[in-house]
Amino acid sequence: MSKIRAHGNLSKGLMSVSIDGAPIRHIDSVEVLMSDCQFKVGEKTHRRIVEVTGHREICARVWGNDFTITPITSVDVDPAKWVEVTYNPKVHPERAHFYTREGVRVDRASTVRFITHPSMSNVTKCRAYIPAGEVSA
Repeated sequence: MSKIRAHGNLSKGLMSVSIDGAPIRHIDSVEVLMSDCQFKVGEKTHRRIVEVTGHREICARVWGNDFTITPITSVDVDPAKWVEVTYNPKVHPERAHFYTREGVRVDRASTVRFITHPSMSNVTKCRAYIPAGEVSA
């Protein structure tokens, strides 16, 4: 079983992944479906980003224990089945963790759909989704 870690790349506007500890690859227009996932944020790096104006550094990643990578031509996510998970230390400096748009903390998920596509409106062109049934209020 392969392990993957992934993050949205602010500089390149795509997804960066490392598989089984290999050097980082940059991918675009794909869906990475991961299982048995952890959302990790480096606490010290988060603090540096919050305290230093203009500072950017990788501190938030999704880790999965098994995965598939599928090319996509468009983005199709049913909001009744999937909830977006995000991390943005500039918007929410008090949150040194991943969270839903409603502010619910997320540390783990059975499955993550991590999607990157040029049509996405955010800087990284990536979004992560977890099953709606796994979000606790």
